[in-house]
Amino acid sequence: MKILWVACLLIFGTWHPVHVSVCEVASNQATHTLEISLKVFVDDLAQALTERTGQEVAFSDDLTDPIHDSLIVAYLTDHFTISLDGKPVLISMLGKDGKGEDLWIYMTAPAGAFQRMTVRQDVLFDEFADQQNFIHFRQGNYKHSATCTVPNPVAEFIPN
Repeated sequence: MKILWVACLLIFGTWHPVHVSVCEVASNQATHTLEISLKVFVDDLAQALTERTGQEVAFSDDLTDPIHDSLIVAYLTDHFTISLDGKPVLISMLGKDGKGEDLWIYMTAPAGAFQRMTVRQDVLFDEFADQQNFIHFRQGNYKHSATCTVPNPVAEFIPN
């Protein structure tokens, strides 16, 4: 079985048959911030940015290169939002890194006390009808996960 897996990997390279992202949101009550990490496939994001700008976007092997940061911020502003108790929060990108086909984007947002967090996560929905965006949220002992899909791009978390 292991040989079959290796053969498939060699034949298909880094092609991935599923379209997913993983987002982790942690409420840091000591600093009154949300700490956000978003993992996407770099080729999928490059495709989305290319379609958005009308110009070819390609990431170098150094995924920390800031050349595309403004494009990523503009894209995420339209496709990834968080509201606390119905009020939108300003999300700031701190940086990014990655290896191979994975790109991690790190963000932060101010967050005082709140009762409800609403996340709209429709990243890559315009590119892939089967895209699924997983969100994992934690605040203290509260941990909850949700999945955003094309027909349902919004997730709500009620930690109290």
